[in-house]
Amino acid sequence: MFKTTFILVMAVLCLNFSSKAQALQPGKLRPLNIGDTIPESVWNLPLQIRNHPEGNQTTTLNAYKGKLIIIDFWATWCSPCLAMLPKTNQLQNQYSSKVQFLPVTYQNETNIQALIKKTGWNPMQQLSHIISDTVLNKLFPHQGIPHYVWVNCFGMVQAITGTAEINSDTINSLLSNPQKKLSLKADELPKPFSSANSIISNQPVIDSPIVFSATLSPYRKGWPALTHFGTGTFKNRRLLIINDNMVNLFRMAFSGIRYYRQGTDLGYPFNRTIVEVKDPGYWLKPANMFCYEQIMPRVDIEKMCALMQGQLQQLLPIKAQLEQRVMPCLVLSKQGPVTNKLSATDTLFQHSPLHLLMHQQPIEKLIETLNLYLGFKHLIVVNESGVTALTNIKLKTQLTNLQAVQDALKPWGFTLQPASRTLEVLVLTDKNLN
Repeated sequence: MFKTTFILVMAVLCLNFSSKAQALQPGKLRPLNIGDTIPESVWNLPLQIRNHPEGNQTTTLNAYKGKLIIIDFWATWCSPCLAMLPKTNQLQNQYSSKVQFLPVTYQNETNIQALIKKTGWNPMQQLSHIISDTVLNKLFPHQGIPHYVWVNCFGMVQAITGTAEINSDTINSLLSNPQKKLSLKADELPKPFSSANSIISNQPVIDSPIVFSATLSPYRKGWPALTHFGTGTFKNRRLLIINDNMVNLFRMAFSGIRYYRQGTDLGYPFNRTIVEVKDPGYWLKPANMFCYEQIMPRVDIEKMCALMQGQLQQLLPIKAQLEQRVMPCLVLSKQGPVTNKLSATDTLFQHSPLHLLMHQQPIEKLIETLNLYLGFKHLIVVNESGVTALTNIKLKTQLTNLQAVQDALKPWGFTLQPASRTLEVLVLTDKNLN
């Protein structure tokens, strides 16, 4: 009897949801800003949900009312969005009684299944998430993702942020003071700019007779951040960097032929870059970012990088040099036979925050990928495996979690253990301007 009653109640609720949806169409929703309160008519609008703990197909914002709701706009094609998932999962588990992360995408079930089929992993396997959304995107319009909207326990929009604020400090601060408001995330529409254009004239370089040039200019408001290598007649002899910080400019300058356009990360490895300046945050502000463009008369990566080093050293208030230092690292070693095997016959290389698949690939691909996902913890992965043959490996685990990676490598005959080694690193320090 109880079971029958429950089904009948749910049927009535679904009818009410349909009625609400007809009464308030998404196109009639008014965009909300920080300080606005979510209208009562919105709380019970049906939202299509995936991976609900009770198997429900729809939910409402009202189901999470009373908690700090963090709406996370994402998409399957957004690499930064996918890279944030392990962190949001961790924070959800940490604050499960007070906070609800609610990932939201305009994409449908087919799009998500295509990602799962392609990569072999479920990007939202630990979180319920809204799909095929037409409501929340109308309430909180935005130009770029990841995009986070924080709604306090009273239903007020408390903050609209990027990824930098997704941490325990921000959550604790907003939980302790529900009336506190954070500054609005800058989300400007980029002004028209093409990577085929010069940063000086914003005109196509292809129409210019330039043989050689090197230009450093200030941050350009409204231009998209990008790094571009020349194509066509400028292939490998034109470098363009738009709106990037000094650290990344120096990383590119010191890349050399070893790291230039190699692997999963452009420039000198970030986990081998040491910043020893008085105020690192100061150099990351937009006012202290730059654009850089260089055109060489012929392809010479080493000369291109050497010229860029000299210019940056002369013009910027940071000194950069390569040093040999004893560094904590993770050493990859070969231990024992391979107990796992792949059936693939073609060469293949894929990776995401939750999987790595490589077939008939050099071992350096594994090292590059581990440095990418473990490097954000300043962990340097060093290859001492002695493996020279092409390698087959499939890891289906959280690649940002060291213990998980260590466990996943064992069946493939590898260990990854902490150690210390003397390694080359790029050291950035303040110049003595006195």
